[in-house]
Amino acid sequence: MSSLPVPFALRCRRIRIGEKSNDPASIAAGARIGTEQGADIIKMRLTRKPEDIQVIQSAKKPVIALGGPKADDMLEYFMFIQHCIEVGAKGVAIGRNIVQNEDPADFVAGLNKIIHLNGTAEEAYQVYINHSLT
Repeated sequence: MSSLPVPFALRCRRIRIGEKSNDPASIAAGARIGTEQGADIIKMRLTRKPEDIQVIQSAKKPVIALGGPKADDMLEYFMFIQHCIEVGAKGVAIGRNIVQNEDPADFVAGLNKIIHLNGTAEEAYQVYINHSLT
């Protein structure tokens, strides 16, 4: 048996006819399934709704939130990241929003403010726009 953690990423599609895949209850069911299948870490999409806490609670394992589509409004994106952390995500998996950002180091500094320093989205945005000045 390996001592490496087993990550689990699940794309939630419509579970029942007419049910939206952006429904926190549907995503929570996927998180629960991942745990039941033996995952040690769950990587899931969150919806920006307060009900996202259902996803975290259903997983019963650390949840890493997916970073989402390309963001143009950095303050709004930092608000999404703050939401993820506030509902209980242990981190975020971000790709394109870092590598396609004009100032990736400043962007990561803003993320750090929220994720590791318990800052707000507004504080992260200030770090982002002022980071290269410090």
